[in-house]
Amino acid sequence: MNSNMLFHFIGIGGISMSALAVMLSKKGFKVQGSNLEENDETAMLQTHDIHIFFDHKASNIENADVVVYNSAIGESNPELAYAKEKGLLILTRAQMLASISKDFENCIAICGSHGKTTTTSMIAHILTDAGKKPTVHVGGVMRNYNSNFLIGDNKIFVTEACEYKNNFHALSPSTLVVLNIEADHLDFFKTFSAIEKSFQTMVEKSQSVVIFSDTNLSLPKKTVLFCTESHICNKEEITLQDKPTLWASNL
Repeated sequence: MNSNMLFHFIGIGGISMSALAVMLSKKGFKVQGSNLEENDETAMLQTHDIHIFFDHKASNIENADVVVYNSAIGESNPELAYAKEKGLLILTRAQMLASISKDFENCIAICGSHGKTTTTSMIAHILTDAGKKPTVHVGGVMRNYNSNFLIGDNKIFVTEACEYKNNFHALSPSTLVVLNIEADHLDFFKTFSAIEKSFQTMVEKSQSVVIFSDTNLSLPKKTVLFCTESHICNKEEITLQDKPTLWASNL
């Protein structure tokens, strides 16, 4: 993408959207956005010289080249409607995240019905403490860094991967972490089997998979199983893996 392109984020004050906006700004792109109210995220964005309109109207995006929006933005939003009318490049939040992830040698995506923010923050801290300088995108504020993102080098990108509306299918991780699969977001998936199918798609498109909890996923040999004494994985299944398995005990 041309560094002179202007990105406009609809609902830039969302915690996940704000992180993406700063990442693009750090890459040298022009970034602006709109939000209906001021919050901690809009205050943070303004410290990065990102202009924010505190309303949603078509005139806000007259100079924009790319418009980014998330699942909370309806089709009737005046900015989104204007972008479609003018034929601007329109990306969902998931598509923008996936585009950013392609700039890195490795992408670690953490998915699951719950625990994503906590686990993403833990992995970010472990890698940072190990001197790996990861770039991190997380859907919450990491207490250690008082931020919902970290800017590192281009070797490792760590991100939450949300299953809602199959948003995480835009990613192609080098490593997928599957925490758990439960009946959630049934307004979209309708059935639990549809949720399992969505996660199975992610397993198949990832280079390697790390999984803790017991699921009905069809796991390839590239999978590494993490187990504890309180949640024993099938040892016979573990021995079939091509690579050594890590086993946690006495936690």
